[in-house]
Amino acid sequence: MLKYFRGIDVTDEAALKAVHRRITESLPPIAGVLNGAMVLRDVSVRNMAFDQVTDVVGPKVAGSIHLDRIFHETELDFFILLSSINCIIGNVGQANYAAANMGMCGLAAHRRKRGLAATVINVGAVIGAGYITESDRQLDAVVAKMAMIHLSEDDFHQIFAEAIEAGHVDSADGPEISTGLLDISADSSNIPKWYSDPKFSRFIVHKSTSSGDEKRQTKAASIQERLSACHTEGDVLRVVKEGLAAQLRTILQLSTADDDLMSMRSVDLGLDSLVSVDIRSWFLKNFEVSIPVLKIMANDVSMAALAQLAAEGVPAEMTPHVGRQGESQDADETGSTSDEGPGTPETETISEASSDTGVTTPIPSTETKDLSANIAVRNGIDWDAEAQLPEPDRFSDMRIGSAPSAKPAVVLLTGSSGLLGHHLLNRLASEPSIAKIICVAVRRLSERLKSGQLPQPDGRIVYYEGDLRLPRLGLTEEKASEIFKEVDAVIHNGSDTSHLKYYSAVRDCNVESTRELVRLCLPRKVPLHYVSSVGVCLLAGRQTFPEVSATASGIKPPADGAHGYMCSKWVCEHLLEGVSAAHGLRISINRPSTIVREGSDAKTAEAEFDWVNALLHYSHRIRAVPRAEHNQGAFDLVYIRSVCDDIIKELFRGEHGNELTYVNNVGDVVIPMSRLAEIGKTVGSGELYRTLRFDQWAEEAIKAGLQPAVAALIETFDEPNTVWPALARGKEA
Repeated sequence: MLKYFRGIDVTDEAALKAVHRRITESLPPIAGVLNGAMVLRDVSVRNMAFDQVTDVVGPKVAGSIHLDRIFHETELDFFILLSSINCIIGNVGQANYAAANMGMCGLAAHRRKRGLAATVINVGAVIGAGYITESDRQLDAVVAKMAMIHLSEDDFHQIFAEAIEAGHVDSADGPEISTGLLDISADSSNIPKWYSDPKFSRFIVHKSTSSGDEKRQTKAASIQERLSACHTEGDVLRVVKEGLAAQLRTILQLSTADDDLMSMRSVDLGLDSLVSVDIRSWFLKNFEVSIPVLKIMANDVSMAALAQLAAEGVPAEMTPHVGRQGESQDADETGSTSDEGPGTPETETISEASSDTGVTTPIPSTETKDLSANIAVRNGIDWDAEAQLPEPDRFSDMRIGSAPSAKPAVVLLTGSSGLLGHHLLNRLASEPSIAKIICVAVRRLSERLKSGQLPQPDGRIVYYEGDLRLPRLGLTEEKASEIFKEVDAVIHNGSDTSHLKYYSAVRDCNVESTRELVRLCLPRKVPLHYVSSVGVCLLAGRQTFPEVSATASGIKPPADGAHGYMCSKWVCEHLLEGVSAAHGLRISINRPSTIVREGSDAKTAEAEFDWVNALLHYSHRIRAVPRAEHNQGAFDLVYIRSVCDDIIKELFRGEHGNELTYVNNVGDVVIPMSRLAEIGKTVGSGELYRTLRFDQWAEEAIKAGLQPAVAALIETFDEPNTVWPALARGKEA
């Protein structure tokens, strides 16, 4: 059972004691404690202000001291404090952070001397989790510079288990576990500063004259030479597998054998989008095969399956002696992958959960050269079951009270902190007839209020911290009942907008939150205004997509859940259509295309990962555009004021019974692919931009600052067999 106590500051001892009291009064005995609280204020010592020290030291030192006081005499199974390997090896600008972590080390040692369990984990960089993933991705370069291992979440789970063992009173180990450093040789391209420190000598690799079987194999012949010597498809597959295994060992600093690596999946290896981009580039360089990043990151695709895809796509001229027509193959040689299938990556998070709709231009299929046709879906998703209706009687007590006002005075909003959300919040606040705006499922509320990202709460604006993935979006049953007895309308704008994730990774955030809101709306028939995505047009089976159902065509999302964001929007529209038909709930479905980022919205960290806006931004920066070889469609963009106008118009449209409406928020700016170079005429000298092959454009754009993962996502807009319908307002085009 998970129990969340949100909004608690570990530096507030009284608040911490109050939570402890509530836990002990209502829950089973506490078995263990983990303190992972942290604040970063990186700055050189000479420029460091006093509050930059106290802000960093507080959560780690004061927070840990408070926990130690609360459990001063309690014999716990574990008392674990999360530190950082940087306090051991040092890092420029983090003296305050190192001091805070060393303070925890001292506390753990003191607790052990008192005969109680305690451990500090000086942890390295965990891929797909933690601060290093949520913050600037350029920190990945720091990880490489400091010769740190990319740890997977599974690695961290094992480290945690080791910390429990090491923390026992009778353990022969000390209170600290330090992890995450690479073995380094003298000829390494990145020699870290800790290399010459004697205490790290065990990490220094002294190479012998023989480097092992693998090196002799790879030095004997290049991959291209080995391919040209192949006589069967099985030979080709063997070359790909051995090469991929060697590359994975190099990138991830592993010593795992080939067969074991081939049986592993991205989640087992901890592959994030940046590593996946490197692997994709390796496939392209050595085999002239383009494997989509989404395939590499898919949890249900093994490395053997990727090797099979690449082997099938190797151009014939690279394997002149291989007879591909009618040649029988040994099943063991070809490595059947019939039980493999793409699934859901749990690593890279490009946009956070509870953000709102931003990038909504359709992402096309990422299948390249039909390479993935041979991967069968192991457990195909039942899309009709995903859209099953919620139970309507769960909150039957909310039927008490008056019916919602046809002219809403109290509005509930999700996703209030995102691109569209904060503009919607301001727009709602500007409407004099709206007396109260209730913002729910707000993550990191205090931080966002402090930074000015959200307006301060007052008599009209009320915030509730929570998460779209939680039951009732983080509200208690009592508070949910209270709120939904007074709201007149709900605008469900929040979602996880990451286009790199598969469906199962966004399901709880995007689909279950919608189902939960439907349950809450049904008792009083509170109108629900849902912010979907125009990306559902890819499943509508139309050349032109007007304001009609996207689910009536019978075309279902990919069985493997690829393009999870689009899949989740399709499921929600299907679900809401069923709710409207079964219960007569008034529902408005809004479908924004790509929202143009302007002003401060174009300067946020999130803007770097908005792929259409990033494409346009970096095209302007390098004065060049990528050539569209296959896609004959157009980029459709919309200004944020237009989307807000459409939603507010629907909100105040008056009493319309159980009407279900669709609104396509599209068409403010339409840029045909064939005329992409003409965007140069709108700025500067007014000249046409250069048109480059995508790989050339991406190389220049990445040098100019484009995130590599976003470059890989941009490339999908021009995959073969890509068809983007024309987008239209109105019922029929």
